[in-house]
Amino acid sequence: QGHVGSCRSSSLATSSIMAGVPSSGDDTGIDKPSLLILLRHGTPVPEEEDAEKPLSDQGREEAAFTANGISEFLKQRGNSLLTKVMVIHGPKVRAKQTSEIVSEVLTKAGWDDADCSEVDGLLPEDDPKSAMTLLELAAGPIAIMVGHLPHMGFLAAKLIDQPAAAGRLKGLFHPACGLVLKRQGKGPVWDEVAEIHPNTSWWLEAPPQPQAAAPSA
Repeated sequence: QGHVGSCRSSSLATSSIMAGVPSSGDDTGIDKPSLLILLRHGTPVPEEEDAEKPLSDQGREEAAFTANGISEFLKQRGNSLLTKVMVIHGPKVRAKQTSEIVSEVLTKAGWDDADCSEVDGLLPEDDPKSAMTLLELAAGPIAIMVGHLPHMGFLAAKLIDQPAAAGRLKGLFHPACGLVLKRQGKGPVWDEVAEIHPNTSWWLEAPPQPQAAAPSA
């Protein structure tokens, strides 16, 4: 199995993610994430094989496949390789390993700043409000959150302001799969942009970045 980089711990991660947030709490000048990728971890080994449930070989392959797709998707939408990509995850081994693989693949694909970090608020039964608060305090245009079910489904439903959609959204989170969201303006509500499916070139099926309207004569 190939080597993957290590992620920053929770305390260090929080300060890094919030870099640039004024101490006064005024976040009006902060470049908050405008694109969010919600991912479930890859397939782990059975619990009877290892109680910590690290990624299986299949799970590692799933994570790498999805990470390559994310790289292509971001390029298609016109993002520079210099764009900061935050990859964040909770403390469970399978989520951390998935994040490390995503970070490593993006780095190898040429993304200049795609470090991964451990944060609070992304455990299976956590209140989605914690992750939502983190998003509003984060500094950087693109965020990738790696987590678990059922949390990912509830979080996605809250972010698009459709709590009743949690059941449908949970069904999208196959191993190392999930959802791409785009922020509506500067507010806390997001729109669905693309679904990350297993074993498909989902990034080719995603709608293109909207083009700015040509100025009228």
